Amino acid sequence: MFDRVSVLIPYQSDGNGPRDCALEWVLGYYAKSMPEIELCIGEISGTEEPFSRSKAINRAYTQAFVNANFIFFWFSPFLFF
Repeated sequence: MFDRVSVLIPYQSDGNGPRDCALEWVLGYYAKSMPEIELCIGEISGTEEPFSRSKAINRAYTQAFVNANFIFFWFSPFLFF
Protein backbone atom coordinates (compact mmCIF):
# COMPACT_ATOMS: atom_id res chain seq x y z
CA MET A 1 0.00 0.00 0.00
CA PHE A 2 2.82 2.41 0.80
CA ASP A 3 5.20 1.24 -1.90
CA ARG A 4 7.43 4.00 -3.21
CA VAL A 5 6.24 6.55 -0.66
CA SER A 6 8.87 8.95 0.65
CA VAL A 7 8.48 11.09 3.75
CA LEU A 8 10.77 14.10 3.79
CA ILE A 9 11.74 15.36 7.24
CA PRO A 10 13.57 18.70 7.52
CA TYR A 11 15.74 18.59 10.62
CA GLN A 12 18.47 20.23 12.67
CA SER A 13 19.76 18.67 15.86
CA ASP A 14 19.65 20.52 19.16
CA GLY A 15 22.11 18.27 20.99
CA ASN A 16 19.83 15.75 22.74
CA GLY A 17 17.12 18.33 23.36
CA PRO A 18 13.42 18.25 22.45
CA ARG A 19 14.06 18.19 18.68
CA ASP A 20 16.15 15.06 18.94
CA CYS A 21 13.57 13.39 21.19
CA ALA A 22 10.76 14.32 18.79
CA LEU A 23 12.69 12.96 15.81
CA GLU A 24 13.36 9.66 17.58
CA TRP A 25 9.65 9.36 18.38
CA VAL A 26 8.70 10.08 14.75
CA LEU A 27 11.20 7.54 13.40
CA GLY A 28 9.89 4.91 15.83
CA TYR A 29 6.29 5.69 14.92
CA TYR A 30 6.89 5.25 11.20
CA ALA A 31 8.98 2.10 11.76
CA LYS A 32 6.10 0.48 13.66
CA SER A 33 3.08 1.78 11.77
CA MET A 34 4.37 2.01 8.18
CA PRO A 35 7.66 0.13 7.91
CA GLU A 36 7.59 0.02 4.11
CA ILE A 37 7.83 3.78 3.58
CA GLU A 38 11.11 5.55 2.99
CA LEU A 39 12.16 8.18 5.52
CA CYS A 40 14.45 10.86 4.12
CA ILE A 41 15.98 13.19 6.69
CA GLY A 42 17.34 16.45 5.33
CA GLU A 43 19.66 17.51 8.11
CA ILE A 44 21.21 20.91 8.54
CA SER A 45 24.22 20.10 10.69
CA GLY A 46 26.19 22.26 13.03
CA THR A 47 25.33 25.51 14.70
CA GLU A 48 27.30 27.68 12.28
CA GLU A 49 24.69 27.22 9.56
CA PRO A 50 21.27 28.77 10.32
CA PHE A 51 18.31 26.46 9.80
CA SER A 52 16.65 26.69 6.41
CA ARG A 53 13.55 24.52 6.05
CA SER A 54 13.72 24.77 2.24
CA LYS A 55 17.35 23.68 2.16
CA ALA A 56 16.63 20.79 4.52
CA ILE A 57 13.67 19.63 2.38
CA ASN A 58 15.83 19.82 -0.74
CA ARG A 59 18.50 17.71 0.96
CA ALA A 60 15.89 15.14 1.97
CA TYR A 61 14.44 15.13 -1.56
CA THR A 62 17.78 14.04 -3.02
CA GLN A 63 17.45 10.85 -0.93
CA ALA A 64 13.87 10.07 -2.03
CA PHE A 65 12.82 7.36 -4.45
CA VAL A 66 13.39 8.48 -8.02
CA ASN A 67 9.90 7.39 -9.03
CA ALA A 68 8.03 7.92 -5.77
CA ASN A 69 4.24 7.72 -5.94
CA PHE A 70 3.83 10.23 -3.16
CA ILE A 71 6.13 12.53 -1.23
CA PHE A 72 5.00 13.87 2.12
CA PHE A 73 6.65 16.75 3.97
CA TRP A 74 6.51 16.08 7.69
CA PHE A 75 6.37 19.10 9.97
CA SER A 76 6.42 19.44 13.70
CA PRO A 77 7.03 22.65 15.58
CA PHE A 78 9.01 20.58 18.09
CA LEU A 79 11.69 19.98 15.49
CA PHE A 80 12.24 23.69 14.87
CA PHE A 81 11.99 25.41 18.26
